[in-house]
Amino acid sequence: ERARKRRELNRTISQSVKRPRPSGDAASESESAAGADGPQAGLRLMFPALLKKQLFDDFERVTLKKQLVKLPRRVTVENIFDDFLGSATQPFGLASATGRLAEETAREVLDGLQVFFDRALGPFLLYSFERLQFEAIREKHPEDENDHLIIREAGTNRKRRRLSQLYGAEHLLRFLIRLPDLVKAGELLAPEEEVLQQVLNGLLKFISKNRDRYLGPGSYALASADYLCVIQDL
Repeated sequence: ERARKRRELNRTISQSVKRPRPSGDAASESESAAGADGPQAGLRLMFPALLKKQLFDDFERVTLKKQLVKLPRRVTVENIFDDFLGSATQPFGLASATGRLAEETAREVLDGLQVFFDRALGPFLLYSFERLQFEAIREKHPEDENDHLIIREAGTNRKRRRLSQLYGAEHLLRFLIRLPDLVKAGELLAPEEEVLQQVLNGLLKFISKNRDRYLGPGSYALASADYLCVIQDL
């Protein structure tokens, strides 16, 4: 019964996506960052102040300073989840009123979040200035039936990689700040919501504590002149 409930939670996390709102991406991102701790139904995430600042810095770098996140990231979303799992399941890791979080449960929640991130990246997590970069990646590396990018190597070798194996903490934070709005209200039962909140708030604290490893100005580069020319022609 417990295994069945965990599978349902995983499936709910990866499938509960609303349609994109018509408002501009930059406005919706900055408003979400500013109101992360405000009253809201459903998931209640506690964003550390340093991560809120990172979200605003990220917004300015991409939309105002015309910088792009360097891809692939040295430490990816998948790497961060693996690092967090290793810390969360230690004796000093996540705990709740119902007992310590089992490694299997944490792993299944993170697996669901990784699938959700892969699906949400294109529709929800990109600023307009980044979309050309994203489309260039997809054009160079087409997706298979499982939404994995096909990376062509020397000869006939092919490697399949997920978007969460290319993008890093910058886009993960955008995902987490939008998550309460992306998960449909009422989709999660109370015990599922408690577990998900436990994992998410623990993940936010972990990223903040290790922000020097995952985040920094060196993650960005000025867009090339060719890129800017193409953007202006769109």
